[in-house]
Amino acid sequence: MKKKQIFKITENFMYQTLGDRDPKHMCFSVCFPLSSFLWFNSVPNNIIHGHIPYSHFVLGILDSNKFVLDPTIRQFDASNPAIYFGPSEPAYTEFKSFDFIAAYNIWKYYLLNGGKHPPMPEDIPDDREPFDINMLLQFHGKAHALLQRELNSKSFKNTDHYRMTCMYLSVIDEAIRITLTKSYCG
Repeated sequence: MKKKQIFKITENFMYQTLGDRDPKHMCFSVCFPLSSFLWFNSVPNNIIHGHIPYSHFVLGILDSNKFVLDPTIRQFDASNPAIYFGPSEPAYTEFKSFDFIAAYNIWKYYLLNGGKHPPMPEDIPDDREPFDINMLLQFHGKAHALLQRELNSKSFKNTDHYRMTCMYLSVIDEAIRITLTKSYCG
């Protein structure tokens, strides 16, 4: 697939899910569903991790390992474009595979605990602010709808990305249920 087509698919996903909101601290939250969405649109990729200067997740495009897709680059500098898709510049050269299950469990903790961070060890002070759970759920609700539509329109059963997407959808369903229950039942 051509670079312009990949960019357009990504741009459409981002416009329909995040819009023009600031993607601060949302790199994994965005890359997780976007990775599946791209796979479902014939764009092989993987989520990779590195530091620029903070812990950060981006997508490596597999048919050309020379390209990186960073859908949340704007979080570091508002003057950046909304999406970086280009050569693996020096900032991205150290990015590599990571423990997906560990990252997934942290992400899941945020969503199922109202945006709160996982507990820190007792000897480390925890001064982190909680995530905006409403913004996270709005984003993930929209991503959920896009992925569900892709799953319904294509045949991906018994693939790793199908299973990963089902994991994603079930966590989002549970996070929305918990949040709504708390909102209405106190």
